[in-house]
Amino acid sequence: MPKILLIVIAIILIVVVKHFWKLYKANHIDYRDIMSEGDATDDKDFRVNEDITYSAKKEPVTYEKKKYESGAHWYPLIVNDSQFPDNMNYQIYECHGFYPPTNRNRKRVIEAFGINHCKAQLFEMGLVEPIEIQQLPFEPPTEKQIEVVKKQLPGLSTVKACKYDYMAIISGLADNDRKYANPELLEYATDHHVKLSYYTGARAAYDQIYMGLEERERVAFFIFCVYRYNSSDQCENLDKCSLATEIRKMADELIENTSFMKSLKNGYEGSDLKYFGDHVGKTGRVYEGGSKNTIAYKTVRDKLKARYWI
Repeated sequence: MPKILLIVIAIILIVVVKHFWKLYKANHIDYRDIMSEGDATDDKDFRVNEDITYSAKKEPVTYEKKKYESGAHWYPLIVNDSQFPDNMNYQIYECHGFYPPTNRNRKRVIEAFGINHCKAQLFEMGLVEPIEIQQLPFEPPTEKQIEVVKKQLPGLSTVKACKYDYMAIISGLADNDRKYANPELLEYATDHHVKLSYYTGARAAYDQIYMGLEERERVAFFIFCVYRYNSSDQCENLDKCSLATEIRKMADELIENTSFMKSLKNGYEGSDLKYFGDHVGKTGRVYEGGSKNTIAYKTVRDKLKARYWI
């Protein structure tokens, strides 16, 4: 074949490859770039639950039947009743109260699950009435976040969502975790003061809840998940489970078991607890759940069997 023909073919191939590369770049979003920007790493509190023991609950939320335009969801989206454009399960408050030791008023910005929970924290800080509380908005989404969501999910371009809601949505896109979490699970998170967005995907919700619980409740939640997996009980709110009291008694026993606790800490993340072993989805895709071969899993399973709960 003449050399000139080879050169022509090579040039044509280069032009074609460049053309398709440009098309790919134009329609591809590198989510790692989005999540590594300051709008994700600057967040210090979104995924971390403070050690709070108050029992005040958040105001009621409503259910919104709208779904992402691309992809169906098992559960409806919860929409909070905030006056601001966010869909978080907690609020930010600017508070002014009297502080007796200095005989002066003090200003505090509090993250809380409703007014009662906010006041409880202020009282814990030593502030007393008269107290003034005003809700503040969350940070708005960045232009980059809006661009990503608008491109991938046009139906969400007008939703009430703050910076942290967009983080949850983009995480769901990047991790293929776009099904909304069960409202029962989100109710449990709120009641235990685990901060999250109602846009959080199902697997991510398990992660954030597991990280946000104090140790005894975390053990109880693990037991509850093993119980659910091996039984016909599909409730996802431990507090509303008929065996909640007994499960927490079992947690009190196991928390003293060194080998169990070591296995639990080293063997599982929250997202592992949605199911155990291999799980086949409706499309035939196989998902890998938490291990069924650990000391932690086998210990709980055997105790559940001994009590005839499974």
